[in-house]
Amino acid sequence: MRNYSYLREERLHYMQDLYTTLNIKRYERMAEQVMSAEKLKFDFGLSKDQEERAELLHADSPVVSFHEHPYVFPVPKEKYLDEYCSLGRLYIGYEGLEAGGLNAVFAGVHFYCRVAQRRPWSWYDLVYSLGMHHTDTLKQKDEKFFIGKSHNDIEYAAKENKVAIIPTSECGDVVGNELDNLDVLYGLGLRALGLTYFHQNQLGGGELDPEAHLTELGIDAIHRMNDLGMMIDLSHTNKFTTLEAIEVSEKPCVITHSLAAEACGLSNYKSDEEIKALAEKGGVFGVKIHGLLQLKKNSAVTIEDALDHIEYIVKLVGVDHVAIGPDTEWGEETEYVKGYRNPSQFLNITRGLVSRGYSDDEIKKIIGGNVIKVMSEIEK
Repeated sequence: MRNYSYLREERLHYMQDLYTTLNIKRYERMAEQVMSAEKLKFDFGLSKDQEERAELLHADSPVVSFHEHPYVFPVPKEKYLDEYCSLGRLYIGYEGLEAGGLNAVFAGVHFYCRVAQRRPWSWYDLVYSLGMHHTDTLKQKDEKFFIGKSHNDIEYAAKENKVAIIPTSECGDVVGNELDNLDVLYGLGLRALGLTYFHQNQLGGGELDPEAHLTELGIDAIHRMNDLGMMIDLSHTNKFTTLEAIEVSEKPCVITHSLAAEACGLSNYKSDEEIKALAEKGGVFGVKIHGLLQLKKNSAVTIEDALDHIEYIVKLVGVDHVAIGPDTEWGEETEYVKGYRNPSQFLNITRGLVSRGYSDDEIKKIIGGNVIKVMSEIEK
């Protein structure tokens, strides 16, 4: 499949004079998007009938990843990461998204675009990244991919066997002191915004600042996001800000990618109190798969650990409030969750839920239905 932003590097027209040059590098090797069939499937010990049921459910249901960074990185990633991010032409893994059977991916477009500065989260980098994502997606020749902006787009993508890429950002620093920036971002296609990342900002407290609270500007931002129909993502807010934002918001909030602190023993993740408060207001919790690598230091982490975590959330607040937010990309990391290295393996989630005895209706909710429902509520 042709990828516009990557291949155009060799033939991009550019002004050439004494003062301007075009310094865009191609990399000899990019991470593999789709592994062999044997490596793609995790061994759950499913029967033939169970395999057929899982594949049919995956094909006939809207399948949504609530949070990914759908980029393909050069190999080795550690060597080229800063240079690659500074180019602003991140290679979107269209082939891998299609292989995973996804109909929608909430794409964290902001973190890895670092044209303006080496550290993430500048306003310029977010706007630049949104524009590049739009152009790249529009230029895909088979028209299978498009920028998604509503729950109707996800349902359309499922019906027509397409993939909606829905831009998101994890950090509200870009709001600054101007709420109209939210209107601009919504107009540019952003549909979910994290109030904070790790640290406190003008809106509230990040997960590494446990004593900070939601601010007056944060309250105003929540009301503006409610008016716009933009998702309020609390994945990286601390406990105070999480609970206060849920209380203030007139619409459901979401946690697109996190884990339950009580289930994993890591205090920077979400307490049962936060998860229950989220669910009581109609919110949805996306289980983060990549973060599970922190749990076991001396043994391999597998997708079974992710399924254990899904079961914990289901038992805590019910199946109507659970989704999947893996938080992965295409790199060549030496450590990864066996069974879900990148979005091309999303079918393993469905297969695993079949192996755990979930009903068809429950599986449909977890792999996409709950996200569609909460998005429709937020859009009203």
